[in-house]
Amino acid sequence: AKLMLNSLYGKFATRRTCVGKKPVLKDGVVRFEELPPEERDPVYLPVGVFITSYARMKTVSAAQACYDRFCYADTDSIHITGDVVPDFLDVDDFRLGAWKHESDFERAKFLRAKCYIEKEVGKDELTVHVSGMPAYVHSQVDFGNFEIGAVYHGKLYQRRVEGGIVLVEGDMQIRE
Repeated sequence: AKLMLNSLYGKFATRRTCVGKKPVLKDGVVRFEELPPEERDPVYLPVGVFITSYARMKTVSAAQACYDRFCYADTDSIHITGDVVPDFLDVDDFRLGAWKHESDFERAKFLRAKCYIEKEVGKDELTVHVSGMPAYVHSQVDFGNFEIGAVYHGKLYQRRVEGGIVLVEGDMQIRE
């Protein structure tokens, strides 16, 4: 149901202007050139605006209601200290519109949106959530080196070469 509703939201909130790309062979390497912008009919933008504002209101209200325990919130999650879930938070792993109880953490560090680590109760390894960081790099992260500007090695990046694409190992930096 959530996937279907996300698709519905996306359809209503689709941009009116879209830019396509076409592949072009230059010096033996495939490149992509932008096509002229095209206009398409809107579906009904106010539906997307309402859904976004309602979700923001629900998240901010939940954070304000437990402000003394609040650590972090994202589109569909809220992280608070302690192991007791407040009665005013609607928590259910399956009911649509309810918060999901993902974990209890004993220690955490939140740097910015989609960039945090948690030491969950009963687990030895850290749970790492960093947008763009592949799972095989998570083992390099600890509380001592997790900060803005930190660099981790081993992320694979695509590089175009004659005849196709190769993967090249490189560094990944946590940015503000």
